[in-house]
Amino acid sequence: VNIGTGAHMELLLAAPLLERLRRAAPKLVVRFQSVHGDVDPDDLDSERMDIAIGLFANVPPRFHSLSLFHDRRVCVVGPRHPMAHRKRLTLEDLSAFQWFAFARMYGRETNFDRLLGPPHRVEFSAYLSGFGITPYVLLDTDYATTMPWSVAQVHARHFPLAMIELPAPLRDIECFMVWSKRQHTSPLNRWIREQIREILTLNYD
Repeated sequence: VNIGTGAHMELLLAAPLLERLRRAAPKLVVRFQSVHGDVDPDDLDSERMDIAIGLFANVPPRFHSLSLFHDRRVCVVGPRHPMAHRKRLTLEDLSAFQWFAFARMYGRETNFDRLLGPPHRVEFSAYLSGFGITPYVLLDTDYATTMPWSVAQVHARHFPLAMIELPAPLRDIECFMVWSKRQHTSPLNRWIREQIREILTLNYD
């Protein structure tokens, strides 16, 4: 089963889903893949991904989708960051930060672009290869990034990171699960979707 995860969702989903599958379907192989930004329709049409999970703003109507949970986006920095003491940011504060995003977002419209518009444009000065390196980069630099509050809480169990509230236009987010019409009636796909829904909806909504 190929599951695409964006916005750090693998951090919330992988361990509990793998534990369930180890008990209920020990021969099933799960392959997680990173999704950056919106889901690529070709990934679902070609079945390179059976299911995609993330903060998708634009889901083509030919796909099925389900809202899993609502959350809020937060700014996350290392404990020695000059702004680590701040509780909340304004729109004007955004330009004072060095931001990083992820490599597949290079040259693409970001959620910041959609939600802010001029004149509050956020420029990214670094692009990382994947989500897993995030806390290590934050600990050793003065860079900042954003992520769902639920994900930041998981990181905070292992790393001394600081969370700062973002301005209202950037705050509210919703996590979706998306799959193709062809996969909609698959018993295996339907069962996996139900496991994902139980894990993310019960734990984070």
